Amino acid sequence: ISLNHDTLAYLSKGGVQLSEFNSSMTCWFTLAETDKVLKNVVEMARQGFSLSHNRLKEHVDGVCQAQLEDSFLESGVGKNWTQHFVEKHSDHI
Repeated sequence: ISLNHDTLAYLSKGGVQLSEFNSSMTCWFTLAETDKVLKNVVEMARQGFSLSHNRLKEHVDGVCQAQLEDSFLESGVGKNWTQHFVEKHSDHI
């Protein structure tokens, strides 16, 4: 196993692992808002609109912008965010 000395020094001083940091940053909204997004996806499918990453991103960006206002990123959620969301919630969609 190859270990990076700088990473070990950083972690030994109380630093946070990148995976932990990333998981804390990907939660843009609450569980209630997640439920709303999932319900919207299901309702759109019932009306015959297929799920696309672009459509999901637009909806999520709108929810986050309404909730977080100026503290939400201007560019919206990241380009892989919708893929991760779909994978995480695939049992509901």
